[in-house]
Amino acid sequence: MRGQLSLELVILMLLAILGGAIVTTQLVQSAKDLNLSSEPAKKDIIGVFLGPDSLTLNVETGQENGSIINKQQENNNSNNTNNETNQNTIEQNNEEQNNSILPDLTVSISAYYENGSLCCHGKHGVRNRGEDQQLQNRFRYGKIKVGDKLVIYGNITNIGSADVNKTFWVRIYEEITNKTIATFPINKLNVNETVTFNFTVNVTKDGLKCGKCYCHRYGKCYGNGCSISTLGNVYIITAYVDYTNTINESNENNNIDYVILKRDEDGGQDNGGSTIAGLWIILRGHSYAYITNNSVGGYPVNGDLGYINVRCRAVLGLDVNGVLRSGIIDIRGHGNLYLGNVTNINNLNLIIRGNSILEIENLNITNIYVENMRGRGIIIIKNSHVKSLKINTISCNPGIVIQNSIIDNLQAPSNGVIVVYNSTINGEYIEYTPDYNP
Repeated sequence: MRGQLSLELVILMLLAILGGAIVTTQLVQSAKDLNLSSEPAKKDIIGVFLGPDSLTLNVETGQENGSIINKQQENNNSNNTNNETNQNTIEQNNEEQNNSILPDLTVSISAYYENGSLCCHGKHGVRNRGEDQQLQNRFRYGKIKVGDKLVIYGNITNIGSADVNKTFWVRIYEEITNKTIATFPINKLNVNETVTFNFTVNVTKDGLKCGKCYCHRYGKCYGNGCSISTLGNVYIITAYVDYTNTINESNENNNIDYVILKRDEDGGQDNGGSTIAGLWIILRGHSYAYITNNSVGGYPVNGDLGYINVRCRAVLGLDVNGVLRSGIIDIRGHGNLYLGNVTNINNLNLIIRGNSILEIENLNITNIYVENMRGRGIIIIKNSHVKSLKINTISCNPGIVIQNSIIDNLQAPSNGVIVVYNSTINGEYIEYTPDYNP
């Protein structure tokens, strides 16, 4: 009996081993038919034996040999994907719905002569909604002269879909000097409601004298007005609504408006000009830039230039037509910039790197600030008058070359190389020196 039992036990064991080998052979063959390598097939097979309930043979795919998949995992992934999609859709709809019921504060500003004629308006004061580009730029800035009296008017309107029920602040200031003319609060502003303000500006030989600002809802504003000295004969009067960013709005990009006033003894409206209020120029590699009062036959530019990148061997020609308010021009590699029709620059900020060269010719410049110069870069100033030239760091040779020019105030590190030809520096005439030390 014991021998028979042992023999039966042995037979059962052999059958079990044989059955396992057949299943293994079938699974490996299925893996080969699916063009899988033997290594993944082994992992799948091990997975089969470790978790027979989690893996099964999919016979619903319509494929000849089928494939091994994890149905439970697939269902879970599908459910998770659907849940995420639904959640994202709900959040997007909620965000769009929330944006659609937010307030939207905007401001427009204009300047008028004492006789009531328009001197200039801001970008939000464009008539005909700005479809006509010529009309849009017609009164973008205006000429003023000593003795002129102006009135600056502004409108603050809630063009959104919800009332503003808490206090926000408005700031009026001159942008180049960052000098505050007035500030005032607005405690509430309903949809389509407008609050107006105004103040006077007297043009004197020393600059602008701004009077008190009045708000039609609250009377006098904070601040007693201010005097703004002459800086390149250009002034940018700016109104900034909700400048502390207190109100959550559907559009945060229309909270600023400004007018540009250019002092000119001929007076009258100005539909042309050649002044740069503020500009950054960055030179890298073997790039080159040339700024002159002569036209370079380039594309006419004014207003806000934004950021321009001149790469490789590209050549960019620009002629200033009016007032260029701000901009950044980044020139790299062997890029070239020609900037023409410029007579006055209020603030020119520079970064010079590599073997780049900048030439400035026949210009009146209020401030040049060189943040840093390194490598073998050169700045050449010819036949120009610069009121202030300040160099933060310089490690270039030759560095700065000044020729037939006047620099009223030059500040530079002692290690900088400055070459001077027939120029007046800090009140001293210098015929020639290869290493000027201010």
